[in-house]
Order: sequence, then structure tokens, then C-alpha cells
Amino acid sequence: MKCFLTVFKKPLQSKVLLVMKLTVLLLLFFTLNVSATGFGQEKISLRVKKTEISGVLRSIEQQTNYRFLYNNNLEDIREKVSLNVKDAGISDVMNLLLERTKLLYQVMNDNLIVIKEDPNAPVDVTVRGRVTGEGGAALAGASVVIKGTNTGTSTNSEGNFSINVPDANATLVISSVGYDLQEVALGGKTEVNVSLSLSTKVMDQVVVIGYGTASKRDLTGSIVKISGKEVDRCDSSGIGSRRT
Repeated sequence: MKCFLTVFKKPLQSKVLLVMKLTVLLLLFFTLNVSATGFGQEKISLRVKKTEISGVLRSIEQQTNYRFLYNNNLEDIREKVSLNVKDAGISDVMNLLLERTKLLYQVMNDNLIVIKEDPNAPVDVTVRGRVTGEGGAALAGASVVIKGTNTGTSTNSEGNFSINVPDANATLVISSVGYDLQEVALGGKTEVNVSLSLSTKVMDQVVVIGYGTASKRDLTGSIVKISGKEVDRCDSSGIGSRRT
């Protein structure tokens, strides 16, 4: 009996060792496979237009294993962006998504990505001012735009405006219908008063014809001025009046 047990003891140990080796190999294979699909390996396709960054992040979460952590009170997280990417890596997508903001992203364990504000980003400066026209009259609805951007505002009924600029040395482009456009270099100033000049461009002259108006360039015949008395005589004599 003892001999029987001794004969079969070694084959049993060999089987156990074999199973353990296979288990280690499987675990190693699984680990390598997971690493191969780690950060930057998943492909993302997105097509969004004027969507808040927070909404784009949710879309990425829906189609990948990435999860985002950020403070909802971050101002730029509500910035609206347009993005069109196909089979792009997460790094490329994040760089495009945050390139015009003060936000940074940091990759953590378990595909967690933390969104935070760049501590070295320049702080916005609030610039206030007033726009006037001929004779110092307030210009309502005048356009005030940061040069080189689409960021802007317009003046209120009293000609006042307020705008946040990312750089105290930015240039404002101010315009209003009928007035010459004017550029104002802030040079560190946070309050500016701008007086626009009436446009010097030659406008088409308008002439009265009967009960309407027409541009001189649209007329081919001669133009004759008549007085109010002559008009009354025409009406009394029936000339030029409408007959039924």
C-alpha cells in the first residue's frame, strides 16, 4: 500500500505545478492585454456642434471606459465647443477639447481623468467703458469685440459696456452702423471711453418721387423740382390724378 502511494505521489504534484503555471500564464496574458488597451489606445469618434465641454465628456464616457472627475463650478467646463474627430486617441481629443480654455487634464489610475483649472493661466480682466457718437450722444447697440476673437458684447441704452478680456493688453474693435470702425489698444487700462466718428464714405443720395423715394443711380431721366402750389394745381386740374 505504501508503495502504491509512493508511485502516484509525484505525478499528482506535477499536475498541480502544471495547473499553477497555466494559471500564471493566463494572468500574465490578461494583464498584458489590459495594458495594451490602456490610456490612449481606445479610439473615439465624435461630432458635436456648440456643445458644452461637460456634455462632450459625457459622450466620451458613453463610448469608452474613461471616467471624468471635475468641479461643476469651473467656468470653462460650460464653454461651448464644436468638435469633429474620427478614430482619435483620448490624448488628441482632450487636447482639442481644452485648447481654448484654462483647463488641464490629468490621467489617474483605472482610466480616471481629472479635469482642473490651470493655476498658471492668465486671469480675465473686466474692462468697462462708454461709446459715444456725434456730439457726445450715447451710442446704443454698438459692437465691442476682442480683436482676433469672436468674443464680444454690445453697449446698452446709455452707451455703456462691460467685457472680460484674457489679456490686459488686448485690443478692442468698436463699431456701429453709420460710424467708422475704431480699434482701441487697452495697454493695461480697465476703463475706456470711445468717441466714434460719422462714416466719411459717400452714400447714395435719395430723391423723393411722388409718395416714395428712389436712389439717384436708379433714375435714367432728369429730375425736376416742383413747389407745393404746383402740386395743388395739378391735383385741382386732374393732371396726374388717378381716374376710376
